[in-house]
Amino acid sequence: MGRVAKLVRRAGLEVISVTRAHVLRHPFRRVAGVILKIECVRPAEPGRFRPNRGSEITPAFLEAVIVKLRRRRYDIVSLDEMYQRLTEPGRRRRFVCFTCDGGYAGHRAWAYPIFRKHAAPFAAFIPTAFADRIGEQWWLVLEAVIANTDRLSMLIDGSDQSFDCRTLAEKNALFADLSAWLWARPTNEEINDCIRDLAARYGVDVASICVRTCMGWDDIKTMAADPLVTIGPQTVNYPVLAKLPEARVRSELAQSRAVIQSALGVPADYLAYPFGHNDAVGARAFAIAGELGFKAALTSEAGVLVARSAKDLLALPRVTLDGELQRVRYLAPLMAGFV
Repeated sequence: MGRVAKLVRRAGLEVISVTRAHVLRHPFRRVAGVILKIECVRPAEPGRFRPNRGSEITPAFLEAVIVKLRRRRYDIVSLDEMYQRLTEPGRRRRFVCFTCDGGYAGHRAWAYPIFRKHAAPFAAFIPTAFADRIGEQWWLVLEAVIANTDRLSMLIDGSDQSFDCRTLAEKNALFADLSAWLWARPTNEEINDCIRDLAARYGVDVASICVRTCMGWDDIKTMAADPLVTIGPQTVNYPVLAKLPEARVRSELAQSRAVIQSALGVPADYLAYPFGHNDAVGARAFAIAGELGFKAALTSEAGVLVARSAKDLLALPRVTLDGELQRVRYLAPLMAGFV
């Protein structure tokens, strides 16, 4: 989501939270429940170049959300309970399901203790190459490259181009432009090749970023032993599935599931698609997830769960807790479907 779109969204949420327009929506659209999506959880680090801050929330905000939901009498449920409530008729109580994507270290260090404190179940989705400490998080590598230089040069569409990035504004603009350009590459391999080349030329250690930011298997095993926690696969390499041939999509989903089950000795009935929005995943991946026997699979498309969601269990929407919208007052309109 672009900067302007986020500003518009924030303004809309402010208006709705002040006017309580979300209350008027209830009679016309019954929300069965909401799946909340969380990415990074860690204490705020203000004043730095952090173009990925939209994917980060603080531990204090996470705890405030849990407390608010409990006060509003939402049931905080596991994925299994969510599945039952969607597929069994007659369930009326509103529910919320917390999910953590990306296998980030903050899920163990910061989120897990908060969920345990409040006896709140949650799910953690793991890209297994990240847990193996060999994953490539191109968005974090790009951030590190731009942070480390005042002028960046790279080959773009066959032409060598250079960019000034001395100021914070220049760095943010360059990150936005290069992210969009990389996202438009036709294959995951081309994205990774560009990032590896940049990392090599600007002295960024790709492997160390994965080690620093992601959980290893010991952390994941600790959480998996807790009945509050559901562990699910999020592919092996966290690719854009829409850019892969069908056989590779099937391999990414099946192998990550097999690794999770073998390493942890737990079932892996639920899947979260990497990236997960419309241009990253689609009907082909949904069909493959069904053929592989997943009970439900989660996208990153914004939306709440309603009665008909039971017919789309392999393409369930979620509401992302956006790091740039960390206001507890926004929670009520989001839970009502103003996403």
